[in-house]
Parts: sequence; structure tokens; C-alpha cells
Amino acid sequence: MRFKLVSVDNFPGMGRGVVAREDIEQNTVIAEYELLILSTEDTKLISNTILATYTYTFNQETAQDCIALGEGSLFNHSDSPNIGYQIINKNEKSVLRISSLRKIQSGEQLFIDYGADDPSFNKKKRY
Repeated sequence: MRFKLVSVDNFPGMGRGVVAREDIEQNTVIAEYELLILSTEDTKLISNTILATYTYTFNQETAQDCIALGEGSLFNHSDSPNIGYQIINKNEKSVLRISSLRKIQSGEQLFIDYGADDPSFNKKKRY
């Protein structure tokens, strides 16, 4: 499922990032992205490549990462994020659901917290 509330833009010093195309109210589901689940072996294989910077931890116990398709892997980090995410099952597929944590203005960049210091499972990795 793709929503048209966001687009991709370039940001000096950050590269590509995702922006709101219109005002978004707090607690709004902004987008859902299908996930490509990597095997433990593939996760290890890409761990020292640039591709690893676009992955999320899918299963910490089995050391599996995943890649969100579309804009899902282009959200930049902030310690004060304006969006949150969760990995859910939908129609027998794993999906990354992005929701607003507060009201977001049109043109504002969307940020997630990569959770580098958080031991919980589903946090995007920082390399």
C-alpha cells in the first residue's frame, strides 16, 4: 500500500530524505512499505557494505535484517523524530508501517530514531 503523503528530496549533508507533501495530523498512518526479508547469511554478507545502511533489524534472535521497498529505507535519523514505525504482518506479508508522532507541516522532512542505543528489535541500524 502506497500513500501519496510523502516524496523524496535531497538534503545538503544528509543525502536523500523523505518529506511531507501536505500537512499530516498526529497519529496518522503515513505509509506502509513491503519488506524484503534477508536471510541470516545475506545479512552477514551485506553487513560491511553501503546497502547495510538502508536495512532494519527484522529478527535480532536469528540475526536477520530487512529492506523496506520504496521510500521506506530513505528516512533520515533524528534524536527528536516526527515519525515512528513498526513492523507488522498484513495479508501474510511483513510490512513497515510509518505513523506521525506529532503534527507535521507540508515540506517538513520526516525523521525516525534509528535507535542505535536501544536494544529493542525493530530499529533501523546506524553504520
